Amino acid sequence: MSYFSAEQSLGSPFGCGPECNCGPCKSGVSGLGQRYEAEEKEGLSFGYYGGYGGMYGDEAPAESRPEPAPVPAPQPEQRPASPAPGPVIAEPRSIEADQGLLREALSRGVRSPRGLTDIIFFARHPALKENPAWANDGALLDEWRQIRERLVVPAVRQRFAPRRPMFRPRRLRSVRLGQPEGSEEAAEASWAVSKQAAIDSYAKYKRDCTGVQVLSRLTKLDPYYEGIRLRKRIDRLPTLFDELRVLKENLKKDLQDPQVRKNVAAEIFRRTLRTPQGADITVWLQDAYNRTVARLLAEAGFPPGYYLGDLKEELARARCELSRNSWRELSLCNAMEELNPARFSTAVAQHFAKTELGISSAAQPVECKAGAAFCDVKFSNGVIIRVSLTNIPTYVVATQIGPKAGPQRDYQYSCFKGNVNLSPRKP
Repeated sequence: MSYFSAEQSLGSPFGCGPECNCGPCKSGVSGLGQRYEAEEKEGLSFGYYGGYGGMYGDEAPAESRPEPAPVPAPQPEQRPASPAPGPVIAEPRSIEADQGLLREALSRGVRSPRGLTDIIFFARHPALKENPAWANDGALLDEWRQIRERLVVPAVRQRFAPRRPMFRPRRLRSVRLGQPEGSEEAAEASWAVSKQAAIDSYAKYKRDCTGVQVLSRLTKLDPYYEGIRLRKRIDRLPTLFDELRVLKENLKKDLQDPQVRKNVAAEIFRRTLRTPQGADITVWLQDAYNRTVARLLAEAGFPPGYYLGDLKEELARARCELSRNSWRELSLCNAMEELNPARFSTAVAQHFAKTELGISSAAQPVECKAGAAFCDVKFSNGVIIRVSLTNIPTYVVATQIGPKAGPQRDYQYSCFKGNVNLSPRKP
């Protein structure tokens, strides 16, 4: 391109001329006005409208050549705006369909509230998924926010928010009408109700566990949560046995199916890079069956290596464990008199020796009879106290049997923070 200045003093044909009255000409300062002249291209242009005019590229006369237009200043590139969404008609969907879609997304592992909201929103409006301009529509934005606040956020909180443990009283209370809550009569009435509840639960435990062998194992669960686990096991057992039966039938079919054995052989070769024998395929299928059975038993709450009996036997065991757990929950000593009879008998014998015999020496190791019918507690001075547990949870009996026969006392009992509290039994 070229720029030419118009200088009045030189009389250039490109200046304003002698008759011009513009400011630069009057002040004698000319030559500052400039205009653009396009450079001529070398060669000919053979387009229909060539750079030199003419249909075949021959040069047009100077007087007919059009004045070149000034080049406009470059403008910033503007992207075409997305077309505004037209009237959107949502697909008819029920609230049950939206909730089902939400549950499915949660089961797939989607956790973001925004992502869950988008899934439901675009299920209602599939045409808007590729058009981001819907975000400028106030009605659609309100609908998106309502989905998030009314459907997604409550569901996410209910599924993932930490739950506080439910408050549960440890003891039953019963206050008669007309008695102050802190009075001695009210305390005795409350203790009587708790004692009766312990007696009833112990009687049910003995009925349910008669002739049933239950594996005694330590558990760190609170009796309340242990009871929930055992009730779930009782409900799960019939379905569990059906699943185990189907698994066993499928194992028999797989062992005889040539296609299954061929697929297993290919998998063994892929992992070990050796050609398997027939016994290897059988062992592979049996191991897969055993792993599946172990997983199902663990989900039902059984310990590792547990030998599963028949359905009737396992239901009887589960009901026995549930009754024992209920008695443990309602017992006045957390079932210490049966779960740990040696410790319980030692506390009773020490109380008896101190109050009846005036002995305060430490007790020696305790010998308890099989079944915990009674325990013999020996002291360093040779005194032997027999603690009978046949009348629990109503009362316990302590008797001196060595080195000579001594007195006998009946005690009613309760526990507080692991300590056994004894008082003479009232007739």
